Amino acid sequence: MERTVNAAELKRGLELRRAELRSAASYIDPLWRELRSYIHPFRGRFDGEKDVLPDMGKVLSSAPMKARSTLVAGMQSGLTSPSRQWFKLSTHDHALSDDWEVRNWLDDVHDRMMRVMQGSNFYHALHNVYEELVTFGTGVMFIEPDYENFIRCGTLTCGRYWLGASNGYDVDCVYRDFDLTAKQIVSIFGEENASDGVRSAAKSSPFTRFLVHQAIEPDYEHVTRKPFRSVYWESGGMEERLLAVRGYSDFPAMTPRWHCIDNDIYGYGPGAEALPDAKELRIQIRDRAVAIRKQVAPPLVAPEGLRRSGVRSAPNGVTFVPDGQVQQVLPLYNVQLNLPGLQQIIQETTESIRSTMYADLFLMLQQADRPQMTAREIIERHEEKMLVLGPVLGRLERELLSPAIERIYVIMDEAGYIPEPPEALRGASDINIEFVSILAQAQKMQGMKPIEQSVSFIGSIAASFPEAADALDVDGAIREYCRLSGAPAKILREPAAVEEIRAARAQAAQKQEQIAQMQAAIQSGAQAAQGAEALANTDVREGSALSAVNDMFTNGL
Repeated sequence: MERTVNAAELKRGLELRRAELRSAASYIDPLWRELRSYIHPFRGRFDGEKDVLPDMGKVLSSAPMKARSTLVAGMQSGLTSPSRQWFKLSTHDHALSDDWEVRNWLDDVHDRMMRVMQGSNFYHALHNVYEELVTFGTGVMFIEPDYENFIRCGTLTCGRYWLGASNGYDVDCVYRDFDLTAKQIVSIFGEENASDGVRSAAKSSPFTRFLVHQAIEPDYEHVTRKPFRSVYWESGGMEERLLAVRGYSDFPAMTPRWHCIDNDIYGYGPGAEALPDAKELRIQIRDRAVAIRKQVAPPLVAPEGLRRSGVRSAPNGVTFVPDGQVQQVLPLYNVQLNLPGLQQIIQETTESIRSTMYADLFLMLQQADRPQMTAREIIERHEEKMLVLGPVLGRLERELLSPAIERIYVIMDEAGYIPEPPEALRGASDINIEFVSILAQAQKMQGMKPIEQSVSFIGSIAASFPEAADALDVDGAIREYCRLSGAPAKILREPAAVEEIRAARAQAAQKQEQIAQMQAAIQSGAQAAQGAEALANTDVREGSALSAVNDMFTNGL
């Protein structure tokens, strides 16, 4: 039931909730700051930071950043490549999915969604989410309606948002801070909703920036007629005034997490796991630089007599001393740098970072669009890492990709871009999303090995014990194998069609056998006729051979 809520009352509740969420996120703030310093200096905005130059003071090697970039690019290619199909639509009812009209409608909707994604900034936003996810373990992405491209996507960086979960696990609340100029505030929200300070600045200095808060959360007070609400208000603005209150039929934000412990709102990712190695690599590279400098330009010990004249240590430099008083300048100590050994240690640390961030696996996935790259090849080379990635991919599908596809479908449907579904689909179960990216297929193909091994085992036994083949459901094995491989359903015939083909083949074989039997009978009859004819033409006169044989049997041998 909808009820009227006082703006001042609502704003006070929002401010309290915002303070609560900020306090709850304070535990992860130090980790995020370290990850920014060592893994990704270009991301993260803390304590109201504006557009600041990245602090590269703690970055002495590009190895962590290269490994991160490789992982991000690999995820883009392996999960959501714009150049290949990475999801398809079906229904929970397999009989409906096999219906020709339903299948065509699902394919049409899929093609329309792919065109909308490619025509918007969807893939660019996904790349930004992967950057945040890999580095900080949590990402936030918004999908809003757009008049030109159907959808418009936006992402947030850590330090500028705070998350909440009504049920303690699934995120359904996002609070964020962002800056707008006075001109933008008046243009977007209307002059009547802006504070006096903003309206004044819009006239005198329109590019003055103001801090704006936004809250997207379930509409518990029924301020709107939608399940979720979005409220904008100025930081420190007039108590009784809100910039805007809008409603959503579904949650417009995706908040994926790489790994999550228990009911923690924020996750952690490869960046946190590689952080100790990144710190160690910085120390090793710094020590190598110090050792090389001490070897090239070591600290010196010189006689007191050279204090005034000094030592000219530059190339071709000459130091003059009184005749007969040549005095040596010697290194304070000998630096014996084992450069190959130090390089080996640095290389091992670098490889550890690359391995932690799956760089070896995802370097190959960057080339996943080439025709010769197959999911089987990935499994064979990186089976252990694919097993580790399994839970991560499942979480990304559940928290990022599925909600994004569903959100885009809702926006397109509200815009009238989804065609009318066929009669068979109306009132049926919800549309099912199947992921067919190269990574998703690689995960599914892990279930294909047991099928191959079982069929091979039964085949080897059947060579000696033919009755063993009776235990194998060949049709079931074929269908399950094709399902796991991601093969199109239309390449397999329906069971009824298969039975018809087999019945026709059996009937044809039976007819062929009957024809063969008839031919054999005819041939046998012809041979018998020839024998009878030969017997009829045999000479049986007195004195013939046949007469002699007959006399022999008649008179006794």
